[in-house]
Amino acid sequence: MNRHINLDGQASRGGYTWKEVLTVVIVIGLLLSLVLSHLGGGAHFGMADGVEVSPDE
Repeated sequence: MNRHINLDGQASRGGYTWKEVLTVVIVIGLLLSLVLSHLGGGAHFGMADGVEVSPDE
């Protein structure tokens, strides 16, 4: 897990708890799903099951 967090360059403080990491991952996931759904690629992730999907079918 620490390897993944080190990409921020702030993990040297060692002050991240698993709750903070989980919250960041969820927020980023939600933002990505919103962006991808606007771009028309949200269906690949399955996170937006029928949420804000235009009825093309």
